[in-house]
Amino acid sequence: VHALSGKTARAFVVGSTFMKTRFFRARCGAVAAFGALSMCLSVYAQDAAEIASLQEVVVTASRFARPVKEVLADVTVIDRQQIEESGVTTVLQLLGGQPGLQVGGSFPGGNKVYIRGGEARMTGLFIDGVRVGGQDGNQLGGGVNWELIPLGDIERIEIVRGPSSVLYGADAMTGVVQIFTRKGQQGFFPTISIGGGSYNAQKVSAGARGGVGDWDYAMNISSSQTDGFNNYPTVSHTPSTEGSFNTDANLRLGYQVNDAHRLDVSSSQNRLQYRSVDIYGSNNYVDTTTSGTVQASGVTWAARWSDTLSSTARMTRSMTSAMSNTDPVWDYFTVLDGISVDAQWKGFGGVWSPFIEQKK
Repeated sequence: VHALSGKTARAFVVGSTFMKTRFFRARCGAVAAFGALSMCLSVYAQDAAEIASLQEVVVTASRFARPVKEVLADVTVIDRQQIEESGVTTVLQLLGGQPGLQVGGSFPGGNKVYIRGGEARMTGLFIDGVRVGGQDGNQLGGGVNWELIPLGDIERIEIVRGPSSVLYGADAMTGVVQIFTRKGQQGFFPTISIGGGSYNAQKVSAGARGGVGDWDYAMNISSSQTDGFNNYPTVSHTPSTEGSFNTDANLRLGYQVNDAHRLDVSSSQNRLQYRSVDIYGSNNYVDTTTSGTVQASGVTWAARWSDTLSSTARMTRSMTSAMSNTDPVWDYFTVLDGISVDAQWKGFGGVWSPFIEQKK
């Protein structure tokens, strides 16, 4: 009996060990299968992200469309989805959150954008390929009044950090910011929005995007205002609050001539008028009203002559200005007219991109 009990006990132990081993193997197999599945999903997600990144193209870094993975410059692309998910309300807020960019300034000319510590006038700004300049002198720090650029019309923003004067001239010594507004598409898509807030803030905008046949269009107009608040309660001034009034208008019109040729016309105008207490001019602590304007218009002809040769011809005009009713020393008015022709030719084992540009 003792021997039988021992054998039985040994058999029980062996059986228990066998059951535990089989359960352990099954559990290990499940873990291994789950790990393999997770690895496959991770690899798939990484491949999908890489494919999406490879498909993303940028124009600013080389003056013609190239996959972002082929660009050597330090480039950031902010698309429409990222703009909407950011929660910001102005272009300055959006750019201020980007690495290598600094937003600031205390001059009546408005806040400026600085790339990698350079001066504001060394940051090139383009809107739909139109060069926008604001060489308003040392008093205002140079550069454009970025507060005038609306965020709602923007489709994407390309930022190139680093010297870009070879491609864009002296006003791009530290980098370039190029803004692309929304294009039209087939169909009809109207939009309207109304908003309000404290300090009697009001905003109304309306627009439409669409296309019929070979034509497409996108247009938008908006208006906003606020009574503001008193920045200097210790100083007597009338009115006691410092409000602002802003209007924006944007239009893009495109015509697909054929499969190889396309014409685009773009025009935007942004105006801002605001009240403030003059603490910089000769009449210190006197109420002043400042008006600023940014306009950008251009005509673009994109052509594909063959599988190896394409070109883009563009005529542009931009205007920036600021005027005050108390101290004209801060006033400025800058107009830039430009004409450029870019070509892209594939041959001799590479891609050649000659271009010629004149601005005045």
